[in-house]
Amino acid sequence: MENASPAQTFFSKSGMAESGWRASLIAGLASQRVSIVTTRRFTYKSANDAFSSLEQKWGTAAFKSYQERPDIQLYRRQLEQNLAVAR
Repeated sequence: MENASPAQTFFSKSGMAESGWRASLIAGLASQRVSIVTTRRFTYKSANDAFSSLEQKWGTAAFKSYQERPDIQLYRRQLEQNLAVAR
């Protein structure tokens, strides 16, 4: 949690949305381990919003290709599952 939150902030402020959404997911997973419910909700929502913004930044074709990567599919499943639980 100590490293994930500053990384999330850095990537967001730097306009690095791809790294930012993954840092937000990691921060959410870290907050889950220490039971910080409000932080967990916020970080998962931030991750989801940042991920969604990538299509606008990259265009549909590049975004679709990105979504097909196995690592990204795994991260998205983790995010979707945790978003549902955090609500």
